[in-house]
Amino acid sequence: MKKIILSFLVVLICTVCVAQKFKGGFSFGLANTDVRGTDPQDCDFNKVGFTIGAFTELPVNDKNSFRMEMNFIQKGSYVPPNLGPDTIANGPDTSLKLRLSYVEIPLIYSHTFSFNIGKAINNRFSLEVGPAIGFLVSSSVNLSQSGFVPITGTQYNKIDLSYALGLSYRIFDRLKFHFRYENSILPIRKHPGGASAYYNLQYNHGETNKVFTYTLSYTF
Repeated sequence: MKKIILSFLVVLICTVCVAQKFKGGFSFGLANTDVRGTDPQDCDFNKVGFTIGAFTELPVNDKNSFRMEMNFIQKGSYVPPNLGPDTIANGPDTSLKLRLSYVEIPLIYSHTFSFNIGKAINNRFSLEVGPAIGFLVSSSVNLSQSGFVPITGTQYNKIDLSYALGLSYRIFDRLKFHFRYENSILPIRKHPGGASAYYNLQYNHGETNKVFTYTLSYTF
């Protein structure tokens, strides 16, 4: 798997080298993640993972650009022992930790906007939005701290289609900080038993990835 990821990154950087109008670079950071539908307290974002990748960017003008990224990202969900379902019945060690690792390709449109702070103009912020497609490379689960084992039975979908929305801040000319939120558009696994009914006034269509990422990117 490492060879596949490395090959993707090499191809991406080579694309930058042969296209004079394109820019490129690397990014790395952290991700707070949750999988809605896996625990009784959805949207708690207790799981922490990392993300690393490369990108190529096509500037359209001074304010707008398009960016294609290729990232390795760790997603999943974590229910601490004191928050697990049936904690009273099964003891304080009841917990769940789900690991879902993806190679993800976001296609991001970026728009730089400006505003005044006193008499100074700040033009360091950019709005980022676009779709992302992820390819599942591994999945495992740790129940009640018994150790990670590969997931069998009802498997997770190999593809995760999601949308991304966020802001970036230009620290220096080549260095940016990115804050994004991602959410699956389609379920990554069907609801247990194939159920699809209203639950807590929301349509229960299965499990979905929900992700906050905090990354730094460096442009060559």
